[in-house]
Amino acid sequence: MVRLLILGSFLVTFALGQQGVVKIGVTVSSTGPAAALGIPQRNTALLLQEIVDRTGGIASRRVQFVILDDATDPTQSVRNVRRLIEEGAVAIIGPTLSASALAIIPAIAEARIPNLSTGPSKDISYPVDEQRFWVFQVTPTEEIMARAVVTDMTHRGLRTVAYIGFNDSYGEGWARFFEAEARAKGLQVLASERYARTDTSVTGQVLRILARRPDAVLVGASGTPAVLPQRTLRERGYAGLIYQTHGVASPDFLRVGGRDVEGTLFPVGPILVAE
Repeated sequence: MVRLLILGSFLVTFALGQQGVVKIGVTVSSTGPAAALGIPQRNTALLLQEIVDRTGGIASRRVQFVILDDATDPTQSVRNVRRLIEEGAVAIIGPTLSASALAIIPAIAEARIPNLSTGPSKDISYPVDEQRFWVFQVTPTEEIMARAVVTDMTHRGLRTVAYIGFNDSYGEGWARFFEAEARAKGLQVLASERYARTDTSVTGQVLRILARRPDAVLVGASGTPAVLPQRTLRERGYAGLIYQTHGVASPDFLRVGGRDVEGTLFPVGPILVAE
């Protein structure tokens, strides 16, 4: 709760000189493949609206959160952001996906308003150049989390690993940082596979991984689509450790995965554990 109020206060400070209602735009993936992540984000914005209304606003100003769904489509994210800016939003929260967060950067830079980005790609906020000056990343990057995953792997004495991840900026970012960190720590990366968020089968990719017999597999995915590779690995008899990313830290991943995701290892931020 305290974090939500701090978030709202941070954004409102950029609009204290304006008159009327302070509008904060929110674009999230409340439908589509990333809905398992976007729905909690939407609900958080709704909760924040209730808190702000109940407490009389922030800094004596009335605040309105305008929430739009991008349907897990980066192109729609850009449309949403431009619409929110045209409607007078003084700041933007979101989008859910890294690909969408990267896509809206030019619009944010042009409007010169703050963007609290929830995407984990390091490329969203680094390097801090003219385009990214207004972007504030609130999610740990894949570089930070990949380091945590590799540290756990080495502590367990693992020697060989494989990777299967999304064929978009999220999966490619994780592959880049995980594989580099793994090799730097002496782990052998035996396979590196990709799949689309909307795929219904990854049998070919999993069979290639199984042929290499890795000690562990990292799934570089998020939301409920992250279940597919893990389920396929288990169905094909893989008995090694399976790691996921912080993008699966949601009840929907557990609900959809069921017994197939028992024993999954994945990194999360300390705030999630505390709450």
